[in-house]
This record gives sequence, C-alpha cells and structure tokens, in this order.
Amino acid sequence: MGVGIVEVSLSPDLSRPVTPPRVLVKPSLDVQLYERNRSMPWQVGKRDWAAGETVDWHCIEAPIGGVVSPEGTTYYLDSFGSYKDDTYAVGAVREEADGTLTDLAVEGHAVLRSGMLPGITSAGHPSLVAPNLLVSHGRFSPHGQRQAFFVPLLWDDVGRPFCPDRDQLVSLLER
Repeated sequence: MGVGIVEVSLSPDLSRPVTPPRVLVKPSLDVQLYERNRSMPWQVGKRDWAAGETVDWHCIEAPIGGVVSPEGTTYYLDSFGSYKDDTYAVGAVREEADGTLTDLAVEGHAVLRSGMLPGITSAGHPSLVAPNLLVSHGRFSPHGQRQAFFVPLLWDDVGRPFCPDRDQLVSLLER
C-alpha cells in the first residue's frame, strides 16, 4: 500500500484532464518503504485503525517527466523511500519503445542515494534545472535539516541515468 505516480494530460488552460490517468509507477519494493506498520487513523475505510490495524506504507513521489537519454529513451525520475532516513533515494522509470514502463529500482538501480556523495544522507526529491543538472536535497549532518545541492545527471554505459559518486565527481572535475 502507498503512494505512486500517475500521469494525465491537461487542457491548454490547465483546468481539466483531457486523457485518462496512466500509472507510471506503483511502489511495492522494500527500498520504496516509507514506514512499516503504519497506523493512519485519519483514513476512513477498510482498516480498523482503533483496533490496531496497520499497513506497510510505500512511497514514490516528486516526479520529473520526459528526461531523454542521449540514445533517445524517455525516463521519469522520482523519489522513493522515506525522507526521514537513508532509504530516501532518486529512482528512474524507463519508458520502452512500446510504451511499457520499467521501474529501475526492480533492477537495484538508483540515480542518487544516501552515501554516494560524502556527508550527504537522505538524498532525494530532485528537480531538473538543466538537461544534465539536478538540484536535490539531503542532510549534511545526521540530524540536520535537509538542504538543497546541485549534482550532475549523467548516463551509464547501458543508457540509464545516474548521479556520480565522489570518485566519479572528482574525475569529472579534473578533466
């Protein structure tokens, strides 16, 4: 159970949807877990929260649509996990030529995750500010507030988006 991402096209004046919703990604993996055994008493419906029922709540949020690789493949970037800890990461969904969607988290791939850059944890919630540049946020100390930082968006040898780790970043800067 949890929050995923749906895409819909809007009218030119942005007042109404003009296409049916298309599910881009639904969370289900352990890496996408926001909170295990979560109680949500504000939700009315199938669960008896007062009796102690809980759910494992997964979260995928903060989509960036239409990122295109150098080979012409379309990707959607997102955040998954919990911003409260090191599980928060930037993921990617690949749109295949036939329109099917592949969540790269299934393959163990993350664009950016905690620990890739020295001293930055809980990295996620990206925005694309230039074709190869993300602004994301993370913690620069274990209990600090989340702060914004810039990081390059690159493409690996199989065409997947990624942000460089410390060593890759140093190598880029030395060129």
